[in-house]
Amino acid sequence: MNDSVKEQLLVPAPHPATPILNPSTGTHEFGRFPEINSRHVKFPAGPIVLRHGQHRGPNSGFGLVHIWKEHFPVHDSVDQASSHVIGFIQNILRPGSKIHYESELGRRANRPLVWRNREGTAILELREDTDGPVYSIVTAFRSRGPVGFQIGSL
Repeated sequence: MNDSVKEQLLVPAPHPATPILNPSTGTHEFGRFPEINSRHVKFPAGPIVLRHGQHRGPNSGFGLVHIWKEHFPVHDSVDQASSHVIGFIQNILRPGSKIHYESELGRRANRPLVWRNREGTAILELREDTDGPVYSIVTAFRSRGPVGFQIGSL
């Protein structure tokens, strides 16, 4: 086993909840979710973050690792995939991108979708953090169009 492989084995993986730094802003924010208060649904304003995440299997997981395994499998490691995943997310989460809601019940009721034309869709999940509401990026993928009804825009 060569030294670089040994070093990789000794470095512990980040905790799944660890936020990823947005290289464009130097912060953990990938955007700001606006307050939405319509007759159909209510969402508080808050930052949008990408967490290190984990992949539990097809269509199961969240964050950078899940998006890599599910939608960027040509890369051998999360380090190789991270710049592609981050760039993809940044193309979706731009000012003016439309926010849609699928009207799900239960745990998925707190998951709005952000859709940006042909770039793709990002599914966000409202979470409560120590500083207040935060929108965690569950997944992002290429899509042909939005799902659900539009409730706002970034």
